[in-house]
Amino acid sequence: MASPPTCLVFHLRRRIETHHNRRLSWSSRRLLRRFSSSPTYDDSISLHGVSSSGGRCVKFGDQLLVSRLMNATDESLLELGYGPEECSCFDGVKVIRFSSKMALRLALRRSNTQFKTQKVSAMCLRLCLFLLFPIAISSVTTTDTDLPAFREAPAFRNGRECFKTVWSPEDRTHNPSIIHIAMTLDAIYLRGSVAGVFSVLQHASCPENVVFHFIATQRRSADLRRIISSTFPYLTFQIYHFDPNLVRSKISSSIRRALDQPLNYARIYLADLLSASVRRVIYFDSDLVVVDDVAKLWGIELGRHVVGAPEYCHANFTHYFTSRFWSSQGYKSALKGRKPCYFNTGVMVIDLGRWREGRFTVKLETWMRIQKRHRIYELGSLPPFLLVFAGDVEPVEHRWNQHGLGGDNMEGLCRNLHPGPVSLLHWSGKGKPWLRLDSRRPCPLDSLWAPYDLLRYSPLISDS
Repeated sequence: MASPPTCLVFHLRRRIETHHNRRLSWSSRRLLRRFSSSPTYDDSISLHGVSSSGGRCVKFGDQLLVSRLMNATDESLLELGYGPEECSCFDGVKVIRFSSKMALRLALRRSNTQFKTQKVSAMCLRLCLFLLFPIAISSVTTTDTDLPAFREAPAFRNGRECFKTVWSPEDRTHNPSIIHIAMTLDAIYLRGSVAGVFSVLQHASCPENVVFHFIATQRRSADLRRIISSTFPYLTFQIYHFDPNLVRSKISSSIRRALDQPLNYARIYLADLLSASVRRVIYFDSDLVVVDDVAKLWGIELGRHVVGAPEYCHANFTHYFTSRFWSSQGYKSALKGRKPCYFNTGVMVIDLGRWREGRFTVKLETWMRIQKRHRIYELGSLPPFLLVFAGDVEPVEHRWNQHGLGGDNMEGLCRNLHPGPVSLLHWSGKGKPWLRLDSRRPCPLDSLWAPYDLLRYSPLISDS
């Protein structure tokens, strides 16, 4: 039987008005008398209010206090009379936010027997449904749309050797001085996308010549545009609306739910979404950071190839497809005449002109339809790319995709870097650095992602 959550966290945001501050102080004294006769400060409390000492964490705007668990008490009643209040039930499943001027009375019953985690989860769910408040984490500052808020990035300027140029969506001619980068934008991976953009600009020799093309669904595109504009005021970018219905009927379930999201397939449609004047683009996933000048990647020669990417020919290519695929001569014949090697589609240099001429979007969609009927692979949007391009990819140095840092698709365990120099760190796999850092269970390499994190946190301890 699972153990109960070790603490309940109540976070009262600091009010600037003096009378609110007085009320907070009075409320804190009342709670302290109820909880413990000798509350103590605890520096080990994480951003999410989890105390490593096993105590109940109580945060008021001007102080952070811990009330130790009282083993002699069978029932503890927590009362908060002034808002906004936030209650987070940490049972590993749900985090519920309350934010209104109201009194909250919550009973945490304890006995000598173990709690049933399901009861706590049910309690959290009932409160959430009753109050109709969104899921949130108390320590993260959010916008009015429940999207995370970010600090403004500094302005990055071109070096002396750069040829200053301006790009507009109305341009009809190709400008070789401009570097075009495509990424997806959504609420779940927004923090990773922002870090990726920041890393590109910080290391670019000509940052003002970098243009970002963001692909997003129309439902949140206005909010996402506002966040990107406020975080990167000097960035040249365009947001394109991607219709999820374009691929929804073609997607079959894979080994990880995140791989089944329609936006994960948007890379297939870049040639259709971007204007004809964009004849070449770098596609980046949202879980990577660039630690080198992106102009070096942009400058590779693709020759006759449509796609350039780091290849990994030592990988067992047969693992990416089911036995049904390998038992069919018709399916296997698609690879005839090629020496297919695995490549990761999170970093690609794409010749959009050749892509359009070769109608490669249609070819990829064909394999998706076959997969829908006959189940020939298990891994999201990657296998169609392997079937169409593997063995016909312009090799790029491995330094430009140190992938797999998020572990495998099942457990997301920590991994080390591949041997050799590094220009790009890619947390492909289940584990994402921002989630592991927030949970206080980071992998060693997650510290390399942290400097590019622009997320704006609420202060744990007020300086007033």
